[in-house]
Amino acid sequence: MSLLGDEYACKEVDSMGKHWIAWKAFVDDVESVFTMKGLEQKPHHDLKTLETREGQFGGVVVDKDLTPAEEDEVKRILLTMKRSIDRQRMEIKPAFEDFDRSKQGFISATKFERVLSMFALLPAQASESRLLLIKFREQAAMGTSATLSSICDVNYRAFLQALQMLGGYTNNASSEDIRNLVLPGSVAFRQELYQSGIMNHDANKRRARDNLAGAADLSQLLAEIRRQLSSKRIRLKEFIAEGDKLRSGEITVAKFHTALNRSGCVLDAADIHTLSLHFRSTRYPDKIDWRAFMEALDFSHGVPAPTTDLGGEQPHDGLDESMKRVLERLRNEVNHRRLHMKPYFQDYDHNNVTRVTKFQFAAVLDMMQLSLKPAEVQTLTHQFAHRDGRKVTNDVNYIAFIQAVDSDYS
Repeated sequence: MSLLGDEYACKEVDSMGKHWIAWKAFVDDVESVFTMKGLEQKPHHDLKTLETREGQFGGVVVDKDLTPAEEDEVKRILLTMKRSIDRQRMEIKPAFEDFDRSKQGFISATKFERVLSMFALLPAQASESRLLLIKFREQAAMGTSATLSSICDVNYRAFLQALQMLGGYTNNASSEDIRNLVLPGSVAFRQELYQSGIMNHDANKRRARDNLAGAADLSQLLAEIRRQLSSKRIRLKEFIAEGDKLRSGEITVAKFHTALNRSGCVLDAADIHTLSLHFRSTRYPDKIDWRAFMEALDFSHGVPAPTTDLGGEQPHDGLDESMKRVLERLRNEVNHRRLHMKPYFQDYDHNNVTRVTKFQFAAVLDMMQLSLKPAEVQTLTHQFAHRDGRKVTNDVNYIAFIQAVDSDYS
């Protein structure tokens, strides 16, 4: 920055005695790297001068392959990283995957360097970092581009494989074997995966999971849809009827899926698959009998909706004798000591969602000095587990627990 400031300093100074910066001249010089000022007025101008200047700016053009000396330098850098990782027993793969939401296997160079910096693995010299980016840059198998855009993304899976390959050489880095070792780049890494069949196997598994998601229990599924319609005040019939302009009672499968999605009902692939199979039209196999579906959702048909309490939990009537004894002992101790546990749970529940994690639940019980064994605490967390629809989560509904042990909330 000081060099740039000295280069574009004006003669005039400010009140502090510092020179003003000729920023327009700086912008013109930067833009002159890519184009020529006033080119729109001179469309036939010879641009060979720009082509001769592109090599003087470091980082614009990148060699396709590293030289043998640079390959040895990359191995030395990776060996240093591998020793540090083994010494500190670090696991860096999850950090890369956090930035790779789509699980493509590569992230931007900035994020790649950020992960290395988080674990104190980023080389001190910028030239060494650049060698890593060039070595593991993401590129097509037949790619010919060698500009800066070809190293915008880094294949972190190839980088992790290179670290794994160098794991056996950490104690003997000067051997002849490591000199002959060839570390694969992104293209060689993907070709090796394709030849081993790993990527094709994963793709087939994903395709099979999408095409056949399995079947859910229809009675429980209808009960869950009723619960969502009641709690969210959803008028599902209006969304479905929009796809049936002629009121024939049948809509296409695509429109049925769209109506369920637009209504706000939270359903997974297995639920959609079950509904599509069960309520398929008898006249047209490619359509859904939505009136039969609405009749099944009616409370006068099918399985009645289960009753739930404040936290969306199922009633705890079917308690075993051991759980009843634990709750009775807690109820007596809470009444005898006049404990008020709700504020302590609310300290962890900042969003007032009436649930905490099982570790927070155990922390409150320990802070209240309730004489509970670890097995009893685990049983309580399982008994009062929060349910998200039909799925049991790892959170605990503390409101239901308080209602069971505190007579003031019963």
